[in-house]
Amino acid sequence: MNAPEDVALAQFRRELEASSSWDGFSCKARVWALQGDVLRRYLCARGGHVAKATAMLVNTVVWRRQTGLTFPITSTKEGGFFCGISPNDLATQIRTGKNYHHGHDQWGRPLTIMRVKRDCDGAHWRDKLRFMVFQMERGRWLARSRAAGTSQTEESDTSRAPASLGGVSWLFDCSGQCIPFVCFMEFTASDRFGYKNIELRLARDLASTLQNHYPEQLGLLLIVHAPWVFRTFWNTIKTFVDPVTVRKVVFAKATTPEELREELSPYVEPGQLESCFGGDDPYEFDPDRYMEELRREEERATRKSGQCIQ
Repeated sequence: MNAPEDVALAQFRRELEASSSWDGFSCKARVWALQGDVLRRYLCARGGHVAKATAMLVNTVVWRRQTGLTFPITSTKEGGFFCGISPNDLATQIRTGKNYHHGHDQWGRPLTIMRVKRDCDGAHWRDKLRFMVFQMERGRWLARSRAAGTSQTEESDTSRAPASLGGVSWLFDCSGQCIPFVCFMEFTASDRFGYKNIELRLARDLASTLQNHYPEQLGLLLIVHAPWVFRTFWNTIKTFVDPVTVRKVVFAKATTPEELREELSPYVEPGQLESCFGGDDPYEFDPDRYMEELRREEERATRKSGQCIQ
């Protein structure tokens, strides 16, 4: 950070420490909010405006407590992961394989794989929103864990974005029957696309949650096999989207695995890319193994004192 940013960050910290909005909150919630990477993300999201960033962060602390989320201070793979939402409560959605973490991009950010066609489990929109919050929390944990491990085991490389600040990258596979959450229009000209799996209430609340409580967390959004209607929709609305966000959205034109491999390689190394996308990774989502992994993470976290705290 440069000198003006350092001054703004110090002022932001003082504003938060002096804020009367902390009445009724645990000291651990305050410690979480005063972490350097948290402060930087919220300050950046409000364009360096300290008062707005303060209001935004305090609102997030309130929201996390109301939602039952924890306030993690440290993140390590050995410490496990528990955010206040148990994977056992989300087992039906998790087991569909519609959204899972696997691999990382060229900058070390975790990859969240979204298989749109699998989002047909009939879950209520509130349960879907809770599942997406769980995924965001786990993605942040993976990012911070990887950053902590990298800082200890790898030499510094200024060309690589810090995973703790760069957030999580997403790979949207739009092949199949459904359209991604952000496409709010009905399209019935083809059996391949439909409105039945897109709930506007979920899309609205998800967008609001990501914007207000997970600022500066999008690394890249890689979209493959997108229908033309979605491309048209994006081209229409992107003029109203923050230019920084627009630059993070990548539509792959490729249609075959071989073409995808070449087009995605600047963003994801072939060794981190599943073979169905043209990569060298033979990984296939296994619901039993994935659930077991999540349960082990939860068990380690709940055993380790102070790892995840309210």
